[in-house]
Amino acid sequence: MVNETGTTKGQNYALHTLTGLILVILTGVKFNMGIMDQEWLLAFGRFAMPLFFIISGYFLYSKDGHSERSLPRKAKHILLLIIFIKLLYLAIDIIYYSAGIVDLDYLINAFVTSEETTMHVWFVYALFLLYAWWWLMRHYHLDERRISFTLSAIVLVLCILFGVVLRAFGIDSFFGVSTLYINEIIYPFIGIPFFTIGYYLHMYKEEFDRRFSTRTLVIVTIVGMLVPIITSFYVPKSTLYIGSIFTAISLFMLTFRVPEDRLRCRPTEFIGRNLKPFLYAYFPMIVFFLHNVVMRNMEMDTTYHVVGAVLSILMNLILSYATYLMFRAFAGRQARL
Repeated sequence: MVNETGTTKGQNYALHTLTGLILVILTGVKFNMGIMDQEWLLAFGRFAMPLFFIISGYFLYSKDGHSERSLPRKAKHILLLIIFIKLLYLAIDIIYYSAGIVDLDYLINAFVTSEETTMHVWFVYALFLLYAWWWLMRHYHLDERRISFTLSAIVLVLCILFGVVLRAFGIDSFFGVSTLYINEIIYPFIGIPFFTIGYYLHMYKEEFDRRFSTRTLVIVTIVGMLVPIITSFYVPKSTLYIGSIFTAISLFMLTFRVPEDRLRCRPTEFIGRNLKPFLYAYFPMIVFFLHNVVMRNMEMDTTYHVVGAVLSILMNLILSYATYLMFRAFAGRQARL
């Protein structure tokens, strides 16, 4: 049976499980980030965000074009999510401000741009812009392949150039501007190359599967994870490493080598399939809440770090699931009108 993505597979359960586990672990790690050598850990995890964009691009493609035709609906859904999250964060930050936990500058910056509690909402913004951009290219019959690959190449080259290459040669500024700062400015645009990669990985899936063996993909994935860790000792704080690119692509392709009836875990499948944008957007807010409200006067011992990690995971899952139910109910009501 052909599924909604135009493939002959019903679901990629391994992919959903992988993304679900990454997001759950990420929440617990974020709570304890201050007590561990975070640089190598951050470098190791740099493949996660490219992987999420690859997934979004992959599921946009459909052989009959029906998924692409639903771009306005997808964009509308993401826009509603952005509005909901912004209002939710504003309400919470007003409470923080009233309680003296944050100052007025923090409150304004968090709403207008970003602060510690709101920084990861950029992923949702990026998804909305990608859906809108892709719709515009199709609506005006532009050469989406040429445009997408050209922009993708520019973003990846600039990100690696300013984040890794120049800094590896001791060039820390470019015309008076920090190369690391330039790298951070470019980083939000990585949605373009990886969304594009996901889309065309789906379009040419059979050809890619023939060209790359499972063994090759496993080797590329492992090496791609190790190289950023090693590189981070010499070029720290980069937002993207070359190995991260290869890891995201090869790990994504590996999930399709797992038979659908193997390694099933329905809770993580549900999390990865339905809660991904909520979990990523909410976890900094929850960690901030635990650190500064719930557990602010607790001794920072082993119990603190274990309990905090568990609580952050549970709270993120509960809030994300509640948001999912709310949006599903809203979608059902709209369909009945």
